[in-house]
Amino acid sequence: MYTRGVRFVTGRVNARAVIPEVLALVRAGRLHPEVVNSALVPWEDAHEVILADQRKPVFVRDHPASR
Repeated sequence: MYTRGVRFVTGRVNARAVIPEVLALVRAGRLHPEVVNSALVPWEDAHEVILADQRKPVFVRDHPASR
């Protein structure tokens, strides 16, 4: 990487700066973040799902299945 002039920088990213553009892509149907999620899980079941080693569960506090 050094001989080709590539810079590799690690650290915190300023995600807030690009949120409006990302949301616009989602609204336009060009970006589909839901394909990354493996499950939508009620908050009360979080401890079980974490131990199940799923790809990327999303925990929600007010999920229709928890009513």
